[in-house]
Amino acid sequence: MIRAAICDDNLKMGEEIQLCFRDCCRAAGSDCRSALFQDGGQLLYELQDGAYFDVFLLDIEMPRMNGLDLAAKLKDFRPDALIIFISSYDRYVYQSFQVQPFRFIPRRRMEEMLSQAAADVVRALAEREQTYLIAENQRILEKIPVRRILYIWQKGKYANVVKTDGTSTKIRKTLKEICDELPPDEFVWADRGHVVRIAQIERIEDSHICLKGGVKLDASLNRLAGLKQQVRAYWLVRG
Repeated sequence: MIRAAICDDNLKMGEEIQLCFRDCCRAAGSDCRSALFQDGGQLLYELQDGAYFDVFLLDIEMPRMNGLDLAAKLKDFRPDALIIFISSYDRYVYQSFQVQPFRFIPRRRMEEMLSQAAADVVRALAEREQTYLIAENQRILEKIPVRRILYIWQKGKYANVVKTDGTSTKIRKTLKEICDELPPDEFVWADRGHVVRIAQIERIEDSHICLKGGVKLDASLNRLAGLKQQVRAYWLVRG
């Protein structure tokens, strides 16, 4: 099941996008549950209230908050969210690169291009869900997709898995034991007590690792050179 949010200040156009994307997802082999918003602030409010979406289909020219500004704010809530811009104005295509959208679709070619975009969304989400960490303690048994891990830190006998939604799960294991269960090329040791998912790193400044969502962690000076090298290599290959 794909959860999609459509935001377009033109209600008729928003409904058209909503219907078209649902049909395209079904054709690609997945059901789609969607919500329609006419205002970016309303969508952000729903996210603050706990709503969850896999993909966002956004108009760009909207009153109060345009789609580019909205996308930047969405990344704070969902750093790994798939964002598709659907716009009548091709001039925004290069500007949109600042927020790394999944697709930019000219409105005049919506039906043609949205079909392929939906198929790629279905494929991308399926690939993401294939890698996960099984977390277990006295209270819960949880399957955590790797893409939702922000960082992991050790305190005493427990490792704490901090997720992109701000929640965390405690596991009675060492960081080394957990890292052995994770894809080795996707995580880096910040220091003896912290492991960070590289895809969540925005920059390394002095001895600080700045993560998406405004989180900042200290890095060990002894590990800093190797950490930078590993992150640089990841960025060159993955983007």
